[in-house]
Amino acid sequence: MKKPSVAARRTGGLIRFWLAVLAIGAGLYSIGRAMPAARDLLVPGYWILAAFALFFTVRWYRPRHGDRRHGDRREHRERENQ
Repeated sequence: MKKPSVAARRTGGLIRFWLAVLAIGAGLYSIGRAMPAARDLLVPGYWILAAFALFFTVRWYRPRHGDRRHGDRREHRERENQ
């Protein structure tokens, strides 16, 4: 059984996602600066952004097993059972 690999991942998608999260956060911050009355309403938005960022970063970092990408999984299980 092969060990899970994280080192062979491409980081472009994760970096673009983090840049998008930072841009949305900056947008929320600028809305809060322009409309001080809305600052309290924007706090849940920051929490939701942080939760998305944490979830998708952990999901990206989760190691994948290389044998899942080779062929159909059902065929692989049938070969193991024989």
